[in-house]
Amino acid sequence: MTSSYRSIAIASATISYSGTCRPLVSEHGDVDPLWRESALWRDNFEVVALVEMASRLFTQVYLVDLSAVTIVARRQAQQSVWAGAQDISTVSALVVRGTGGHFEIARALSAVLKSRGCCLLDDLPRFGAGTASKMSTTLTRHDRQVGSSSIVGDAQAWHYLFDGPIEPSDFPLLYKPPSGRQGRGIVVLDDPEALRSHLSSLANESDEPFLLQRMERFAHEYRALLLHGSCLGVAEKIAEDGIPANAATGAAFTPVSDGTQEMISRFVERSCPGDCLTGVDVGELTDGSLRIIEENAAPQWQAFDAALGTNAAELIIRRLAHMCEGRA
Repeated sequence: MTSSYRSIAIASATISYSGTCRPLVSEHGDVDPLWRESALWRDNFEVVALVEMASRLFTQVYLVDLSAVTIVARRQAQQSVWAGAQDISTVSALVVRGTGGHFEIARALSAVLKSRGCCLLDDLPRFGAGTASKMSTTLTRHDRQVGSSSIVGDAQAWHYLFDGPIEPSDFPLLYKPPSGRQGRGIVVLDDPEALRSHLSSLANESDEPFLLQRMERFAHEYRALLLHGSCLGVAEKIAEDGIPANAATGAAFTPVSDGTQEMISRFVERSCPGDCLTGVDVGELTDGSLRIIEENAAPQWQAFDAALGTNAAELIIRRLAHMCEGRA
């Protein structure tokens, strides 16, 4: 099916494509064969799924490497956005996947295109923290009373923890890299000595703030996919050796009952507002109470789709097409 929507840009820091921002779809709606032969086509399920679905609903699809983006602001003229040598200032819709080390340019890209009437999958609050960080979302969950107990601080403030902020009942603690590394870098700290050793070592290597979270023993863990405030589906994470894997590093999922689906859907829709796409990890304690564990702004959904029989890319692209239709 071909629509009147002009074009869509799908941007990411995780791509390296020699045809950066050459249109990926021909006038006949066929995907560029060079793109099909690229390593990205084989290795990035979510981007491929978005491109294939977008090629059905948009007349043009651009794949944008965030490292190739330039924004031009001249006096008495609209700002223009370039990806490589391609002017993408008038795209109808924008999807930003992983930002990597290009968070600031992703934020600027989104802001400028929105000012020119582009429909964004993720509205600007996603990019409001200054850097891609778990710090602000962790504290926001505390304000909503839906997260686990946490402690955040500057890299050099670690030694003050032992003068009051840390209590014996806080242990065991989880150290989490605040910048997010798809589940890598998480360390279980069982006692004050382990905490002291780990944070002092980190402070000598980096100025990155620390993020500590009380380790809670969940009876069940779930992944919910949330799009613009509506839950697209819920799956239970399958634990191996007692710990469910991160969705980006091989997590396995299984469908849940209708009752659980409704319970988790209502919880995440109430707890995680916003006009964006979010992968929400939820923990259920033995007493039935729920906690938000993580909110991922660039979720992967291949295993999620396989477990539930859903097509997240189709729902995402159709949502953007509907938004474009409303502005036509």
